[in-house]
Amino acid sequence: MNIQITIRQAAATLGVSEATVRNWIRLGKIRNVTWVSNKAYLNAAEIDALCKAIESGDLPYLKSRRNKHAVQGQVIPINYLANPQAAACAEAVMQVAEHLQEEERLFVLLEVYLRLLWLSGKINLMPENSGRPLVNLWLAGKLELGYYAGIVTEFWESYGQCSSAIDSSLAKLAHMNWFFHTGEDLLGLIYMSMTSLRKRKGIGCYYTPSSIAARLIEVSLQNWDCNQFWRIVDPCCGSGNFLIHIFLYLRHELLKANNDPYTVEKQILSMLTGYDNDPVAVHLAKMNLSLLLNCPELINNICIEHRDTLLDLDNNQAKFDLVIGNPPWGYQFPLELRTELASYYRTAQGKGKLESFTLFLEWAVNHAAPGGKISYVLPEAFLTVKMHRLARELILESCQVKLVERAGHIFAHVNTPVIMLVAQKSAEISYCHPVNLSTGFHIYSNALEQSIITHLQSLTNVAYLRDNADFALGIVTGRNADFLMNQPREDSEVVITGRQVYMYQVRTPVKYLVYQRDRLQQVAPEHFYRAPEKLVYRFVHRQLVVAYDSQQRLTLNSANIIIPRITGINMKYVLAVLNSRVAQFYHMVTQPSVKILRSHLESIPIVLCSETEQNSIVDLVNRILIAQNPVERRNLYEQIDQQLMDYYQLPKKFQLYIRQKFPIFKLL
Repeated sequence: MNIQITIRQAAATLGVSEATVRNWIRLGKIRNVTWVSNKAYLNAAEIDALCKAIESGDLPYLKSRRNKHAVQGQVIPINYLANPQAAACAEAVMQVAEHLQEEERLFVLLEVYLRLLWLSGKINLMPENSGRPLVNLWLAGKLELGYYAGIVTEFWESYGQCSSAIDSSLAKLAHMNWFFHTGEDLLGLIYMSMTSLRKRKGIGCYYTPSSIAARLIEVSLQNWDCNQFWRIVDPCCGSGNFLIHIFLYLRHELLKANNDPYTVEKQILSMLTGYDNDPVAVHLAKMNLSLLLNCPELINNICIEHRDTLLDLDNNQAKFDLVIGNPPWGYQFPLELRTELASYYRTAQGKGKLESFTLFLEWAVNHAAPGGKISYVLPEAFLTVKMHRLARELILESCQVKLVERAGHIFAHVNTPVIMLVAQKSAEISYCHPVNLSTGFHIYSNALEQSIITHLQSLTNVAYLRDNADFALGIVTGRNADFLMNQPREDSEVVITGRQVYMYQVRTPVKYLVYQRDRLQQVAPEHFYRAPEKLVYRFVHRQLVVAYDSQQRLTLNSANIIIPRITGINMKYVLAVLNSRVAQFYHMVTQPSVKILRSHLESIPIVLCSETEQNSIVDLVNRILIAQNPVERRNLYEQIDQQLMDYYQLPKKFQLYIRQKFPIFKLL
């Protein structure tokens, strides 16, 4: 049977992007293509065969790309808790549990919980029993748990009995040095450490460091007072780190108002709700909140539910005064689930990849009460990436944006910067950060930055690379280890990688490649690489780093290509503008990203000037291209930068501020 599938379905099967599938069609690597009304349909059998060839390693141009999301191994996220000794504690537990099966490790978590109850003085233990597994003592009726018995029993009944073979492992925990501070999610840290990076990345699960959780809670609750009853929910609460910090914050504030501890804790538990689709995490969240209670008789008031927040629509009437948390990013939705979600969520109806955090944003908008707040930790890409436009529209249509704050790279082994977003549900829409929906939120930390951007955008004597330049991607080999060489061969040639791209200059390349186009996964038309002159820029970097190449060299996909074609404008003048502090500032504010996209470069205003003024810049560029002395290069850069600031008609106050933002460039 000749089964036909779409490009999207083929991409999901192969584990690549839709753009890669289209490129393979163009290169003839996928041959059986049927076109109907300009839409491509592919042969399912051919795609299945291609998938098997990739997994077997028979295709050299794609041996590892499919596995980029499949990072293996257990890693302890050492920045999760403020107490550095907690990571050492988690590492010691991991050494105890490393030889156990996955289901057996769950009982290590239960043993840890019992140990924490004992260390916190919440249960009593006879001295002669301190070296024995507490789980076994409880099962033998020799450990009285009191109010905590319900949580332990619920966990035990959920995961069945553990074999006596792990008794020795559990006993080892008794001889550990425990470093536990009340209010720390040590259970969550250990659970994360037990879960492979592959699984965590596959489900988009990145637990929020305590410092970030505390900061977001502080700004979210700054207008709350003790006389207000807020309904607060974390719709993807994990092991409860946000709920822990909210509990502690509210208890501190309410006790200051001279309320008795029982009344305070009862009120807080009636305000807090948590949801998560990971049943183990739900148990841990309950355990964590129970460890905080000074009045354990309230333990049954803890409201943490195991549910699929996005699909469990029975509770649609619930409205909350604060929706807070760190929604999962990058979850890989099966095709059938995408279809179901699209029937419920507007942000699931767009084309391209479905991003889980945007669905949780929409859920928050739907479940926030009038005047309620939405406070999320999100990837910085939300602010600018085109695929998140629907989510940005939704926030702007329904909320006032109160805070957008950069938090940087907070997740271990995740090269994605994050932001904290606080928005308030409101019928009267306004926002404190200027927004252009075609690009996204612009983060201005103060009014001066807003004034500078407004000035640059109001200039009339500017041009843009949009429709005035050719862009080309560097080569994607599929597996660099198989293609790149450190030493040249007779049939190889130099290839520029991102690491060799500095401001203005390409440093001496150290990689070589045998250029056989049919063996490469993705490659641009050759005339782009062989152009008499071209600009090469680092694809992954916080700042613009653009170099000049007149040697017709190949580039890898970490070093992409621009060939400007602005009438009357010398390419080296464009090079100077893109490397200037003005362009750096404009990019930093309007397009905060660790990747330099074509749309980012196309949006930068390139100031026009007289031929004499342009020649002056080009002369300085020619000198910096051959300069070897760092001091000379710095002086030339400063001369170029000053002239360009004058061309942009920037007042001295603006110039000083931009220089303070970018005092030194490491890649010059």
